[in-house]
Amino acid sequence: MAATPRGNGETVRHFPFDLNLA
Repeated sequence: MAATPRGNGETVRHFPFDLNLA
């Protein structure tokens, strides 16, 4: 999964918006 943690650290768990970056 190409979910990049944007300072959250929990982005890898719930990445609804980070999927758009992939």
